[in-house]
Amino acid sequence: MYADCIITDSGGIQKEAYIMKKKCITLRSETEWVETLNGGWNTLVFENLSDIKETLKKTPGIYHENIYGLGNAASEICEILNKHV
Repeated sequence: MYADCIITDSGGIQKEAYIMKKKCITLRSETEWVETLNGGWNTLVFENLSDIKETLKKTPGIYHENIYGLGNAASEICEILNKHV
């Protein structure tokens, strides 16, 4: 919560970093969460580790609220099933 930036090689934390409005540097050549790359919220750094220093200086662009939904998918699915079962 108090981090300015997260540096990771994990797939999962990239998404959480975006949700928490934290810049993320991913030490991989690809990501499952390509939408986090938009606006510079997540930057892939694989072979050029020297890019980390410059990436830390950059300010991310536009943040899209609820890009992963509102968090109520399970209750919506149950509601639909209850109507049809």
